[in-house]
Amino acid sequence: MSMQREKAPRRRIVLNLEAGADSWEDLRDLLRRLETELAMRGSLPPSMVSGGYSSGFILTADEDESITRESWAKENEAYCARLKADEAFKMDTDQNDKAASAMGMPGI
Repeated sequence: MSMQREKAPRRRIVLNLEAGADSWEDLRDLLRRLETELAMRGSLPPSMVSGGYSSGFILTADEDESITRESWAKENEAYCARLKADEAFKMDTDQNDKAASAMGMPGI
């Protein structure tokens, strides 16, 4: 039985970054440029693309202003409780399957 894990609660700001560089130093410089951009603007635009000699990136940013720290924390607590319950169920099922197998019986 394969259960698909639900997605974790979303934070207010979600940033996706795919970056490539020729060296770790080039990557560090790219990240510093993004940090400077964020510090100067206070936010990042919804999308940015850059391709340079030694590094490049594709960035998307999305902000859902309806999500607060408190609402996220509440959703995350419930999400973690569901994960723990699912994991406990999986462990119980695995134990039952092992016991049944040891007795020559089919598992659940």
